[in-house]
Amino acid sequence: MERKSSYYVTSVLLPIVLTSFLSLFVFLLPVESGEKVGFILTVLLALEVLLTLVSDQVPSTSINTSILSVHLAFMICFGVVCCLLTVMVLIIYERDPAIPISTQWKWLYRKVLVPSSCWSLCSSRANKRKINVKSNRHVGTLSDGDTDSIEGKGVSNDISWRDIGAVLDHFFLVSMGTLITVFTTGSLIALTTGTSDFQGHVHH
Repeated sequence: MERKSSYYVTSVLLPIVLTSFLSLFVFLLPVESGEKVGFILTVLLALEVLLTLVSDQVPSTSINTSILSVHLAFMICFGVVCCLLTVMVLIIYERDPAIPISTQWKWLYRKVLVPSSCWSLCSSRANKRKINVKSNRHVGTLSDGDTDSIEGKGVSNDISWRDIGAVLDHFFLVSMGTLITVFTTGSLIALTTGTSDFQGHVHH
């Protein structure tokens, strides 16, 4: 890293970081596409290949462990978690509409999932755009009272299993994105500080 850092940055670090964030895009794919599970499994295979390549370049020892190998191992764990969460979203999204939604799910939807994932803000903006397009020919602009009523529709009183699945997708995108970003940043900091610490031990 000290003498020829450009090779490791372009051939090792950059692919690892970019592939790590690919796991998040599974929560942006619509359920109707039918590619969510296939996409996350492909990302997991790519991470496994990168882990194999990094392990082959690092000398085998039980004294020290490569930070890149640890990072990739945790990214694979995050990928497995994303895969399990995706399967859960698919099960909830495709649940029979005739099955009643329990009070616990409604409370979780309104009090936890929607506020944590900023879903109400996104929904209210989408509703505003739709109504503005429809009413531009007749009214031109919306009054303050109409805007308030639209904002209140961000969380509808009549929710379905598909609504819960969509919000879960957005919630997992925000939460897993935060975890992967924090962990990746910590790994990069450990890589930069670990080199100097290692050199200090060698000089001593």
